[in-house]
Amino acid sequence: MSKEFGETIYSHQARDKTFTIDTGECKFINMVRKLKDKYPHDVDIHENADGSINARLPVDWMRIVPKKRSGESHLTAEQKQARLKRLQAGRKRILRSKTTGIA
Repeated sequence: MSKEFGETIYSHQARDKTFTIDTGECKFINMVRKLKDKYPHDVDIHENADGSINARLPVDWMRIVPKKRSGESHLTAEQKQARLKRLQAGRKRILRSKTTGIA
C-alpha cells in the first residue's frame, strides 16, 4: 500500500469480530489515529514506511453510508410550491409566538 496512490482497502472475514483498513489517504489515516486516541484498546495500528497504515478495528464500527440525495431533484413544481408554503407558514408561526408569546 503506497501513500502516493491514495488507496483505501477494507477487509472483513465472516464471523471475525474485527475488520482491517489499509489506507494511504490522509483523511482516513487521521480518522483512525483519532479513534486510536479515544479507544486505545479497540484500535490496533501498524504504520508502514511509506506513511500508509494498516489498522484493525471492531466490525461493529464498519458502515457503508450512501450519499444523501438532494431533496429538490425529484420534486415536481407543485410539490416544491407546497413545501415553500409550509415553510413560510411555519416561519410566520414562529415569529408570531416570539412576539406574542402564543404559538
